[in-house]
Amino acid sequence: MNLRSREVSRSVRTALIWLGAAACAAHGAAEAPVFEVTTAPELVTPASSAYSEVRLAMSPDGNTMLWGSKDRPGGPGSYDIWMARRAAGGWTPPAPVSFDTEAKDYDPAYTPDGRYVYLFSNRPGGLGGDDLYRVPVLGDGFGAAEHLDAPEAALGKRDIYRVRYRVR
Repeated sequence: MNLRSREVSRSVRTALIWLGAAACAAHGAAEAPVFEVTTAPELVTPASSAYSEVRLAMSPDGNTMLWGSKDRPGGPGSYDIWMARRAAGGWTPPAPVSFDTEAKDYDPAYTPDGRYVYLFSNRPGGLGGDDLYRVPVLGDGFGAAEHLDAPEAALGKRDIYRVRYRVR
């Protein structure tokens, strides 16, 4: 097994661990469901390039991918969130998402129902440092980013807070 194969295998194992944890949390299961890899690893071409591309987030319907890059040219800031959509024969060319700013925007994550994208940003208007934001998914686009306030006791600390939500 060459180095590249080991890296892919490690990535697949890590992805399966996270999938199992997410499935348990989503279903309240005491035991993790069994996941089976049914295909070989596939290179994600829009998000795999010569640039520093990280943290791919696929929409629940599989038609939109978001990821971060700190050096891909064409974005508005230093850390940008990029998007590609499924199209006939593949994917659209990467483009910055509409809610990206000149600030450091990174680590996009879709909610399981696909109604929101969460991200971190140090954009103006936050509490200082990297704050949590939520963006509504509106059809083929996105709404405005909403800052999610942390408890007052968290100001200036590097604590981790969990956000719960429900579908109404």
